[in-house]
Amino acid sequence: MEKFFLDLVQQLSGMPGYVLLGSCAFIENLVPPLPGDTVTVFGGYLAATGRLSVGGAIVATTLGSWAGFLCLLWAGRVLGKEFFLARSRLFRRDYFLRAEAWFQRFGYSVVLVNRFLPGARSVISVCAGIAGLHAGWTALWSLVSCFVWNSLLIAAGYLVGENWAAVVELLRRYNIVVLSCAGAAVLFVIAKKMIARAAK
Repeated sequence: MEKFFLDLVQQLSGMPGYVLLGSCAFIENLVPPLPGDTVTVFGGYLAATGRLSVGGAIVATTLGSWAGFLCLLWAGRVLGKEFFLARSRLFRRDYFLRAEAWFQRFGYSVVLVNRFLPGARSVISVCAGIAGLHAGWTALWSLVSCFVWNSLLIAAGYLVGENWAAVVELLRRYNIVVLSCAGAAVLFVIAKKMIARAAK
């Protein structure tokens, strides 16, 4: 799938290229396996070749990512907690309830860094909607997050040029570290609660 999108982007320039970059950034939110970040980095490389502009690539990917976030935010807000509790096979009921409480307390901070949390972006979007966060503030902080993250990726792809694949490799290592830390944090919380219950 990754090679398909890279080959497709490479064949385009100008407005069609921007549309494809934005579309990939949008669809990545709905279909996480899509290599949205890889395509974004490659967009920075294309900007270095002169086929796209840096500003245009940043705007296209930022708007795409933001639109994807807002769609899932809307889904969480409109469909509600019970819809996802009844149909989700990924999370147990108590996980959703905990996520809702977590967002009510730290929601805006999580939204602000959501693009830097691989594997959790879509969940964050949905949970933000379920938690009933203020739509305006949520939209603003998600836009900031999308802009900063995509700007960094485009800039990295632009600066390294033909070595853009090295940036993708760094992203993969970054993802592993972040996911490992998140997993360790979850295990720590679970162990702490189990110890507390045992003590009672």
